[in-house]
Amino acid sequence: MDQRTSYYLLSHLTLFSVKKLRALIAYFGDAETLAALPTSDLYASRLTFSPLEIDCFEAMKRIEGPDEALENAKKRGIRFITEEEKTYPKRLKWIEDAPLSIYVRGALPEEGEKSAGIVGARRCTGYGKESAFYFGETLSNAGVNVVSGMALGIDGYAGRGALSRKNKSFAVLGGGVDVCYPRENIDLYERLLTDGGIVSERPPGYPPKPFDFPRRNRLIAGLSDVLLVIEAAEKSGSFITANLALEQNKEVFALPGRVTDPISRGCNLLIRSGAEILTCPEDVLQYLGVKVRHDRPPKPSFTLSKEENAVFQLLTTDERTIEELMEKSGYPVSELLPVLVRLEILGAVKKGSSGGYFRA
Repeated sequence: MDQRTSYYLLSHLTLFSVKKLRALIAYFGDAETLAALPTSDLYASRLTFSPLEIDCFEAMKRIEGPDEALENAKKRGIRFITEEEKTYPKRLKWIEDAPLSIYVRGALPEEGEKSAGIVGARRCTGYGKESAFYFGETLSNAGVNVVSGMALGIDGYAGRGALSRKNKSFAVLGGGVDVCYPRENIDLYERLLTDGGIVSERPPGYPPKPFDFPRRNRLIAGLSDVLLVIEAAEKSGSFITANLALEQNKEVFALPGRVTDPISRGCNLLIRSGAEILTCPEDVLQYLGVKVRHDRPPKPSFTLSKEENAVFQLLTTDERTIEELMEKSGYPVSELLPVLVRLEILGAVKKGSSGGYFRA
């Protein structure tokens, strides 16, 4: 078993922290020895293991054909990169619990290009949606890569804003890079495959678990030169990501919100603790040393494009499903959803409880 295959097998130990895996590798000498280790010898490390960790280790031992699995992943456009390889992102090498390996679909942020992470609440306000799209759009227009978690809410709007300016955007997932989660962001996921990239430390086919998202957040901070937090409750995932970024000596900008809004409490607390106040994209661009583009996009208005107007005319005050709108507009879902998102940001339409859309 070679080193690369060993790292592939160890990536399936999803219940083990990176710290514990590194301790095991150090104790047994190398990754190859650990990957080939009988379960009975695991206790020789003198570390404690939960029953679930033991089950996870035994499941890894039962994986058949790891070399063939890696080759199949490659054919599907999934790159497997270990920390020993030159293509492993230098930004991740600096974080305390850097992953032993990562999986990538699409591209990785270029080392010489600036990157900004944008995170925030899943259940965000209209103001949060507009702000996320605007900051993603404007930073992208200035040549800054946008990194997010592709989650519902702020992450998704920031990613769509970045892609609207034809620059690259990247997402770090809690599950495998071939698992679109959440499914509601399938349009964004497909765009990222061609106009950016998707990164994960989890193996292909792995469905994300709740504990995977806090671990995922350190990679969002790690791949970013600066982090923007737009609407976050106290002790939320975005609040955790901000603290991880601060631990990594990254500058954090937080968008202030009303003191009466629980969804803004996390941002306001970050500002009180020393985070920079996010007032405009120039705040971030100046910090990154990026020249402001004079042709940067204006703030969203109610001026509709031809496509937006065509879809808007199909809507009434009664909710219409995505399927109905696809049939009447003739647009495929990959084209229809971005138009609906833009209309929602502009305040022209709203999303109903059943997932359809109606005029605001």
